[in-house]
Amino acid sequence: MGRPGSALLAPATRRVISLALLGGTLHLGGCARPIGQPGDEMPLTGASKRLTPTHLLPGWRRDFSELRLESNKAVHLAAPAIDADRNRLCLGTPSGYIECMVASSGVTLWRKWIPPRKGAESEVKIQAPLRDLAAESDAEAEAEKARVKRSSSSSAIMDNGQLIIGTDDGLLLCLDSKTGDEIWRYEVPGALIKRPVLVKNRILFVDGTNTLYALNRDTGAWEWQVDRPPPAEFALSSEGMPASDGERAYVGFSDGHLMALSLNDGAQLWKRDLAPEHDKFEDVDATPVISNGVLYAASAASALYALDPVTGEVKWTQPIEGIIGMTGHEGDLIASTDRGQLLRLSGQDGHVRWRVRFPGGAPNEAVEVGPYLAVTMAEMGLRFVDPKSGQPIQHFNPGQGISAPPTVGEDGNLYVLGDDAVLYSFIHQKVPQPPRSSRSDAPFNHFGLDD
Repeated sequence: MGRPGSALLAPATRRVISLALLGGTLHLGGCARPIGQPGDEMPLTGASKRLTPTHLLPGWRRDFSELRLESNKAVHLAAPAIDADRNRLCLGTPSGYIECMVASSGVTLWRKWIPPRKGAESEVKIQAPLRDLAAESDAEAEAEKARVKRSSSSSAIMDNGQLIIGTDDGLLLCLDSKTGDEIWRYEVPGALIKRPVLVKNRILFVDGTNTLYALNRDTGAWEWQVDRPPPAEFALSSEGMPASDGERAYVGFSDGHLMALSLNDGAQLWKRDLAPEHDKFEDVDATPVISNGVLYAASAASALYALDPVTGEVKWTQPIEGIIGMTGHEGDLIASTDRGQLLRLSGQDGHVRWRVRFPGGAPNEAVEVGPYLAVTMAEMGLRFVDPKSGQPIQHFNPGQGISAPPTVGEDGNLYVLGDDAVLYSFIHQKVPQPPRSSRSDAPFNHFGLDD
């Protein structure tokens, strides 16, 4: 276990920059507009061959591209956090701000800039008018560029009216989702991209340096951390997002090892090398899945493993290479691979029930949304798939692809940030029945993009 980092309590006061009255009405932030306006190169559609509508309809969109200084194509990885009960949605935007919006409309409630790790207070803006960078002094423009570099690509979470979100320069922040006021912060060396995990009164998170941290949920105080040395050869990523059964934490590292740790103090309970015959791309990038008393994990270089979560004993393996994401579904696994495939694997022995091949990039980890699966891809946007057959159902591509994972709220609404720096919402409607596959008698169903 490593040494603690530092947790900083928030300053007692905050500086409110401005309130703007426009036309006699108090406007609390930026505006959203319906999806399907000019600029949407491919609206949500089920009209293509063998595609049918889902229960999601296009909602609103928020365009953050005007706040970016760079005009070239960028990759945006941030996923919003949703509090459906309070009708709030919070996101680390491409502009370098953390933005909290009305989930049903996309209207800004507050916008917060996070300063450098060493320095002055944070700033909260309520309807701060957008600035004309061309009219600012050189010094102000340089400050704005520095601010953009300190953006958040993190997938955030909401808990009890509070937002927990990381930044690209290693700050984990707990904010009041109503006001944006900072409650606590914790500093680490790496970039906080993957979603934190809340287990009981602890927050588990990784920072891309092969390190897992555990903090006290209420205070942000360090409790324990575990790290491993980087592999000698090439790696795809660093560590995977942790999983927990309430007693143990499970996390995979870039050297191919999966570890089970005591949730209380981080003590190692067992360790398993998932790629013993490989020395390149051994990463355990996929978040482990716990289902029906079995722990599932995979190394990108070797295979899918089913293990005893208490002892680490291997129950069976399936030699499927390239798994980078996994989701549990009805006792089975939905696996994403770096070869552009999405597969449904039996939870009993790992055999392939169906597979879908998507040309042009690896799919992110699938997310359940109603009776379907939603998956994003950097070049192909958002896809909906029938989990029973693997048949593509519906798709949405804003033109530049979607690298960020989608977020589904408890109300069934879906939100996703595109690589065009636009946040899209999709509204839950009455759920239709998934179509029946015409290939159910095959050994496994195999669909391509145009099927």
